[in-house]
Amino acid sequence: MFRRQFFPALVSAVVLSFGDAADALVLGNRIGYIGLAAIGLTMPVAQIFNVIMNAFGIGGSVSFAQKMAQGKREEALAAFQGVFCATALAGAAIAVFGNLLMTPLLRLLGASPTDGALFTACTIYLRILLIGTPMLFLNYVLNYYLKTDNMEKEASIAFTVGNALDVCLNIVLVLFLNMGVAGASLATVIGQSVGMTIATVSIFRKNGVLKIFPLRPDFSEVFDAFRSGFFSSIEFLYSMVFLLIANNLLIQSAGGIGVAIFDVVLNMTYFMINLYDAVSKSLLPIISTYYGERNEDGMVLARDLGIRYSLVIGVALCALIVVFPGAVCRLFGLDTQALLDAGAIALRLFALSIPFAGVAILLENYYEACEQERITLLLASLRGILPIPLALLLILCPDWMFWTVYPLTEVLTLLIFSVLNRRFADSKFDTHRVYRKTLYSRSSEISEASEEISGFCADWGATPKQQYMTSMALEELCVATMNNGFQGKDDGFIQITLIALDDQTFELHIRDNADSFNPLAMEMKGSALDDDNLAALGVVAIKKNAKEFSYRHFQGFNTVIISL
Repeated sequence: MFRRQFFPALVSAVVLSFGDAADALVLGNRIGYIGLAAIGLTMPVAQIFNVIMNAFGIGGSVSFAQKMAQGKREEALAAFQGVFCATALAGAAIAVFGNLLMTPLLRLLGASPTDGALFTACTIYLRILLIGTPMLFLNYVLNYYLKTDNMEKEASIAFTVGNALDVCLNIVLVLFLNMGVAGASLATVIGQSVGMTIATVSIFRKNGVLKIFPLRPDFSEVFDAFRSGFFSSIEFLYSMVFLLIANNLLIQSAGGIGVAIFDVVLNMTYFMINLYDAVSKSLLPIISTYYGERNEDGMVLARDLGIRYSLVIGVALCALIVVFPGAVCRLFGLDTQALLDAGAIALRLFALSIPFAGVAILLENYYEACEQERITLLLASLRGILPIPLALLLILCPDWMFWTVYPLTEVLTLLIFSVLNRRFADSKFDTHRVYRKTLYSRSSEISEASEEISGFCADWGATPKQQYMTSMALEELCVATMNNGFQGKDDGFIQITLIALDDQTFELHIRDNADSFNPLAMEMKGSALDDDNLAALGVVAIKKNAKEFSYRHFQGFNTVIISL
């Protein structure tokens, strides 16, 4: 499941990284450090964007995945439409008020009319970017949702095409048509708009749960979704504060050149984050699904898998930057010896933080998917708050020491987290109320599991009817899957999870790796009582007595959920 999501996400992450860096790459090479400084000074606005669109995207998609894992398809769709509409409205409001308050906004960012060409460049770049805010927001939010609705390839295509177009248009508009900062900003808006369009068309073309029409949004859970995702994206808010402070400090101590080097480091930071997001986004729907099934072993397994991938990516990226810092500087147009020397020191010190950051980001997303909001907030706050006092302290030291803010932040974050995480941990669920067993295509195992389930139900106060119907559901659905879904398949398995909920409901999850077989769709055909009709008769009886039932094919697996 992880590999199927990870490799398309990795492609998207690489292309997205070049899309994020495209403005800095072409402007640095076309107009020098002023272009880099203009992007660097307006970067806090991008962090506000990240807070909003990631809060909606992460919080909404996690809620969507959990509802789907519980079989609540209609609730999941209505909640998605609510988040979709709220995201569009938030983007439109920012576009309007941001342009009306442009001059005071730029003063806050550290750009003054006395800066001349730098102030003009900031104004042009930011004005166009703000106009495209609704498209940027929707593109990111839809990408999160597509991944949770079995459309990871479509999500990858939308992001890849949008960001590839951003890179291409930057080259054409800035390097060939000499449109400067206006061309760079326009390329970003057009690229993200195309990505959003592809994502929207995918929803219309695919027969998934996600639908935009008929529009029946449920706004009741929008705030909860935003709040949940906010704990993972709050680091962008802290980053905005850090960028404001760092930009103002650097422009006073080193002028536009210091801000330009800072922008190069920031672009490498975003490259790192995008790679780690490929790991985290691939794990989010899996961990959320496991959480919905109360499968703690599966959650831990997915977390550890993600940490291993993060460490491999982090060490490789760190080594590349440490060995080739000059190549990175030249890539962004910093080609004088003084700029190369200063940039190499900054990049090498930043690179030391990369492996530690990967572990912290993965853990943050893991606890977000597990609804451990206090731990998520702890990690995000540590990574966001620590750079602020460190920057204020290190700016008083020799110039090169300022860049140690990155490795110091990540190391201190993991050290403090290791001490405090148990105090902040919340109780996820009672594992004693969960029964789990895996069957390996042998019908003899079904009888054994049925007896164990009957005893489990009795232990948790089930009525005789609940015991009977739960055992019947297990037997009928598993036999139907083995007879119809595993034909010619030697490695078939069925994972059974039964949860005793607090309201005396018993929730049965049956997951298998058969080829898209839905036992709930079985129907009586004719009047002969052959084996197929007997099996269909059992399924009809289960559906009639169930409170809720649902089927979902996700990442190559079939999942049936029955509530009794």
